[in-house]
Amino acid sequence: MNMISPVSKVNPQVAARVRAREAEALAAGWSFKDLWESRFWNIVDGMNRPGLVALMFPGDDLGEITENYIEIIRSSGVVHRFYHPDRDHPWVKRVTAGA
Repeated sequence: MNMISPVSKVNPQVAARVRAREAEALAAGWSFKDLWESRFWNIVDGMNRPGLVALMFPGDDLGEITENYIEIIRSSGVVHRFYHPDRDHPWVKRVTAGA
């Protein structure tokens, strides 16, 4: 069976930016899939789990990398945070039936 690496689908500029900081992100607790999943819509257990590269554009850079988030710095200077999908997100309010 021929497996195609998800990296092969990624824009070369984006791949270079992520590859340059990959060891740092892995050391902070991010997985290869968290970084390299290239599908923007990647539904797992009913939730969308895109990887970092699915959210980046050529010209973007990476800022701070922590165990909770990775900063994506757009070419315009706007900074977005890509939050770790397996960490607590205290700002998310869960609503249950009958509550």
